[in-house]
Amino acid sequence: MLDKSKFKLNPDDQIKFKSKREKGHLGQTEIWTYDILDKDGNVIGSIKETEHTNVRGLNSYKNVVQYNSEGEIVFEDKTEF
Repeated sequence: MLDKSKFKLNPDDQIKFKSKREKGHLGQTEIWTYDILDKDGNVIGSIKETEHTNVRGLNSYKNVVQYNSEGEIVFEDKTEF
């Protein structure tokens, strides 16, 4: 679940799940996408959350990127676990 406090949002903005997909021959990369909606329901941005587990070494990381409506990066956070 996304921590809403990390992102640059207005108080009335909502995050809505859009899709999930997997990449890699073992599904080692999972990608979730979300739309950011304003109070009127208009899409004003998006969030892409990627979780990747290396096949060798089994270390993992999560990358979360927020984009504005023009596709420019507004916020990015990469965490290794």
